[in-house]
Amino acid sequence: GEFGAHLIVTDDADALYEFWRTKPGAVPVKAVGTVKAGTRMETVVFFVGCAADSVGHCLVEASATVTTGTGKVLIEDQRLTLSARQRPSGRNLGISENGVGVEADRAHRSYIFTLDVVDRVASRSVTLTQAVVVQE
Repeated sequence: GEFGAHLIVTDDADALYEFWRTKPGAVPVKAVGTVKAGTRMETVVFFVGCAADSVGHCLVEASATVTTGTGKVLIEDQRLTLSARQRPSGRNLGISENGVGVEADRAHRSYIFTLDVVDRVASRSVTLTQAVVVQE
């Protein structure tokens, strides 16, 4: 199948992951587009269609970069293993096990999160970007 992924930035990743553990695929997603200064933001990636290896596991990885709206690089090419678990069945979603995060600083005004997400088994990739604005 077709590999696809969707990036969100959330200010409550722990609650999202906890809900996912109890009801996979039924997560009330709380993505943020604006945050107040001092808010911790973290990336979460949902994916579908990853290829399985010989034991039925997907290997989905990412390279994450976080920049400010003015171009200052805060995190560059941070390697993340998003998932190394059993392939989700059918068209069911998988969710990242790791993300990259920063605390919003009023001085930066905005952030751009970019993740190059790779299905290592099938060598398929997608680039995802999400911007977040810091409220005054």
